[in-house]
Amino acid sequence: MELITERSRIKSVAQRWDAVYGPDFRPLVGGSSKEISVTLHALNLNKVSANTVNKIIGNDTWTVLMCSECNAKVKKVVVFYGPYDYHAHQICESCATKVKTMFKTGVAK
Repeated sequence: MELITERSRIKSVAQRWDAVYGPDFRPLVGGSSKEISVTLHALNLNKVSANTVNKIIGNDTWTVLMCSECNAKVKKVVVFYGPYDYHAHQICESCATKVKTMFKTGVAK
């Protein structure tokens, strides 16, 4: 289990981009994956906004966090991992609070 924030996604975006597209970069609709990599590495990832990163990449999938329970876009989630990382379940603070309340009150659906 770990906490992931929008900022942590932004701070790791260049590294994650290179893991997917490098070292054999290729052409993309909006340019090349190498050009995007260079642009991402040039950013101050401690301060740049998600909107700026999204514009560079062309979508928000590299910065957005979605709660697996309520399907809302949120700024932070706790990720619960299954036996394989691709079975991760992301829970926002609001849904985690509901879970805590259910445990405290003993009310089940």
